[in-house]
Amino acid sequence: MKLRLGVLFGGESVEHEISIITANQAIQALDKEKYEVLPIYIAKNRQLYCSELLFDLNNYKDLDELMKKCRQVTLIKQGNKVKVISLFSKLLAKEVGEVDILVPIVHGTNSEDGTIQGFIEMFKVPYVGASLQASAVGQDKIFMKQILGQAGLPLVDWDWFFG
Repeated sequence: MKLRLGVLFGGESVEHEISIITANQAIQALDKEKYEVLPIYIAKNRQLYCSELLFDLNNYKDLDELMKKCRQVTLIKQGNKVKVISLFSKLLAKEVGEVDILVPIVHGTNSEDGTIQGFIEMFKVPYVGASLQASAVGQDKIFMKQILGQAGLPLVDWDWFFG
């Protein structure tokens, strides 16, 4: 039985396009004999989409057109399973797939800063990468330097300000 990976990518950050490229490279490198991949694209407006079309980088040249061809989806927890559900209307929904592990390949604000990890942890499904706390600390350089300094690690002199 193949392990079912839900690959989350995109997001609203300025690094949106880099996330698309990184996710597609990772998906192409996966062993298809071991893994079944379900691409879950996070649009800039935070809506989730799923489609086989997401496997081809050429389809991303016109995001609006691509989204018209993809199914809007959401994740739900049923028992101990996490399912990806396509939303046709408020009354009709169809299961697109089920995931065993989520693989967030996201960059920037509201993505790799712990936001996605917190979302995933609500489902109690395994995921790849750093924890919510480690991601939040690693993305906030001021907070990280404060923690490292309090732990007694040597740091170069630094200061911070908001512009």
